[in-house]
Amino acid sequence: MKERPILFSGAMVQAILADRKSQTRRTAGLAYVNRNPDDWRLDGQGKLIGRWAVTFENVETGELHTAFCPYGQPGDRLWGRETWTRHFGALLYRADFGPESYEYGAKGWKPSIHMLRSDARLLFDLQQVRIERVQSISEADACAEGVEPYGGMAVQGSRYRHNFARLWDEINGKRGMSWLRNPWCWPLTIHRVSAQ
Repeated sequence: MKERPILFSGAMVQAILADRKSQTRRTAGLAYVNRNPDDWRLDGQGKLIGRWAVTFENVETGELHTAFCPYGQPGDRLWGRETWTRHFGALLYRADFGPESYEYGAKGWKPSIHMLRSDARLLFDLQQVRIERVQSISEADACAEGVEPYGGMAVQGSRYRHNFARLWDEINGKRGMSWLRNPWCWPLTIHRVSAQ
């Protein structure tokens, strides 16, 4: 069993702490196929050289490409990185405060990427790893992503998928991985095993 870090936004940390989030989708390690996601189809997935891997085939050229999941494989552990600071020696987490809270930390809030393992309060068992295009998310999986249901009329019966698509674009749109582009992603099923 290996442990690896994974970043979470404040809203997703709040969903985790409220026991609403048991899945997360990530595009790390898939940049090659996501340059032109429509050009690739899944050829297979499973353990390869002791790591979780997927093989893609280019639909036009027949080229094969293997990508390894940077988050590990079922049975591994993930620890959550989140925005944090220290205030008079106390460790504070940004997700525990209002969205405009700037009063803590002499040097301000520190980005999640700089969190050390010893400061992490979130630990997860990685239960399932698979691969899919982001728009393939089901309504049940969108709910498991921790988003709130859409407050308006359901769009084609999709109250959670609608808000998940909005969240996806907030996080990934500026990186060229928008919902409309429909990139390949790793749906990870996680189970929180500890929290401070």
